[in-house]
Amino acid sequence: MNTLRWRLTFGVTAVVFAALLAFAGRFYQVTLEWTQKDTLEAARDKTVRVGRELAATGTLPAESPEVHVAVLGPDGRLDRRRTSHSFPEGDFDVPGVYRTNTVPWGDPHAREVQTEDGRRFAVAWYPLGELASPPIAVSGWTAVAIPMRKQDARAEELKGQLVVRILGITFSSGLLVYLLTGLWTRSLASAADSAEQLAEGDLTLRQLAAPKADSELRRLVLAFNALLDRLRKLHTSQQRFIADAAHELRTPLTILRGEIQVALRKDREADRYRAVLQSNLEEVMRLSRMIENLLALARADSGTPLGRPETVPAQALCRGVIEKLGGAAHRARVRLRTEVPEGAAFHGDAVALDRVIFNLVENAIRYSSPDDEVVMRIIPNGSGLRLEVSDHGPGITPEHLPQVFGRFYRVDSARNRSDGGVGLGLAIVKSLVEAQGGTVEVHSEVGVGTTFSVSLPHQAMGSNHYS
Repeated sequence: MNTLRWRLTFGVTAVVFAALLAFAGRFYQVTLEWTQKDTLEAARDKTVRVGRELAATGTLPAESPEVHVAVLGPDGRLDRRRTSHSFPEGDFDVPGVYRTNTVPWGDPHAREVQTEDGRRFAVAWYPLGELASPPIAVSGWTAVAIPMRKQDARAEELKGQLVVRILGITFSSGLLVYLLTGLWTRSLASAADSAEQLAEGDLTLRQLAAPKADSELRRLVLAFNALLDRLRKLHTSQQRFIADAAHELRTPLTILRGEIQVALRKDREADRYRAVLQSNLEEVMRLSRMIENLLALARADSGTPLGRPETVPAQALCRGVIEKLGGAAHRARVRLRTEVPEGAAFHGDAVALDRVIFNLVENAIRYSSPDDEVVMRIIPNGSGLRLEVSDHGPGITPEHLPQVFGRFYRVDSARNRSDGGVGLGLAIVKSLVEAQGGTVEVHSEVGVGTTFSVSLPHQAMGSNHYS
C-alpha cells in the first residue's frame, strides 16, 4: 500500500478524522455545558416558586416525579422531617458560601450534586425569612433537586450519534478520496505502464489523454507524450539509419569479397593482381570515408562538443580544400575557383569548417559535367560571413530539394553509387553548420546549376556543442 494513491487516501482520511474528532469533542462539551446550565436554571425557578408557595400556605407544594423538594433549617442543614419522601440521600446542605450571603433574596443558588450511588442532580436553594428589620433574618431554606438522568441519557445518545457519524463521514471521505485519486492518477498509471513498455522496447504506443481540469497532471502527460513522440521518431530514424548504413556497407564489402575470391581461384599475372588491389583500395577508401561520415553524424547526434573556437582564415580553408580535392577535380575535368575577400576569417572549429566546405565542394564536383566550373565564394553578411558553393550541373528538381539534407538520400541513386556517394555529406554539413549557430540553404534550377549557401554568424561561431 505504499503508493501515492494510498498515501493520499490515508493522509486525507486521517486529517478529516482528526478534524471531525476535534469538532465533535468541542460540540459535545458545549452541549453538556448548555444542558447543565438549562437544568440549573430550571432548578432556580422551581425553588423560588416553592419558597413563595411555602411562605403563603405554610405547606410544601405537591411534588412531581421529576422534581424533589425539601425545607432546610436556618443553618442550611437538611431536615428529613420536612422533605418529600422521595428526596434523594446525599449532601444537600446549603453550601457555606451561600449561607454567608447577607442579601440572599432574589438570587437563588444552584449547583450540581452527585450522590454516593453516582446519580447527579441539579440542586437550587432559596432562603426563607422576613424583612422585619435589618439585617435580614433567614428562618430557613427551600431546596429543589432535579435528577439529570435524562440529560445523561441524551448525552450518551449524542455521544453515540457523534461516534457513528464521525466513523461514517471518515469512511465516506476516505472512499471518495480513494476513488478520486484513482481518477487523478489514472494518467500517471498509464504513463507508468507506457514507461515499462518503453523499457521493454515497445514504441508502438498511443499518446496518453491529457486531463483538462488538472493543470499539473496535464503538463506531466503532455511532456510524456512529447517524449514519446521524440523517442518514436528517434527509434524510426535509428532503424532507418542502421538499415541504410548496413546496406551501404554491404555493397563495397560484397565487391571486395567477390574480387578477392576471383583473384584467388587461380594464379594470375602481376598486373592482374595489381588491378584487383587497386580496385580493393578504392573500395577500402570508400568504406573509410563512409565510416568517418557515420562517426561525424554519431557525434552530432550525441551532442559531443566541437573543438575550441578559433579564428580561421577563409582563404587558407579554401586552399586546403582545393589541395585535397584537386585530384578528384582533375579526373572529373572540373575547374575549382575561389572568390574570397582579403582578410576574411571565420571564428569557430577549424576541423568542422573544413569538413563543411570539403563536403559541399566534393558534392559539386560529383554533379558537374566535364569542363564545368565549381566556385567557392565568401561574402560578408552583416555580423558574419556567407559561404556559397556553386556548380553548373543538371540541377535538382523541386520535389527533391526538401530532402537533399536527409541521411542516405540521393537524387540519382545509380549515379551516386558509381561515384562513391552514399548521401551523408550534406547531412553532415547541415549538422555541423547548425551546431555553430548557422543555417544552410540550397537554390537550384534544372539545367542551370545548384548553389549551397551557408550563413555563419560571427558571434554564433563561438558555440562549441553540436545541436
